[in-house]
Amino acid sequence: VAPGRRCDMVLQDLASGETVKISEDRGALARGCRLDLDGLARTCALVLSSLPHCDLVLLNKFGKTEAEGGGFRCIISDAIGLETPVVIGMPRRNLEAWRAFAGEFGAEVEASAFTVLQAA
Repeated sequence: VAPGRRCDMVLQDLASGETVKISEDRGALARGCRLDLDGLARTCALVLSSLPHCDLVLLNKFGKTEAEGGGFRCIISDAIGLETPVVIGMPRRNLEAWRAFAGEFGAEVEASAFTVLQAA
């Protein structure tokens, strides 16, 4: 992140509309973003409280935190337990960690902007 630019990461629980900032405010001269683990935990609790009422869980990605064993893993596993489908973006660098986590419950679909727009 260039000096003077902010690095704001905000998640929204679509069920409630509530938003939670999940990036640390490191000041105007900070280089790069840092995840606020407390904000991420608040978001997880919010989503988990809505989960029994969801028909679908849509998560932006299985990121570094999830690949390392944290983050939204609890949401994914609870959704699977409730037989609620989960759609999640997957950076290629985390694909092996995803496969190890999801096992037989994961189905991979190659997505491009074109195929996503066609499906809409």
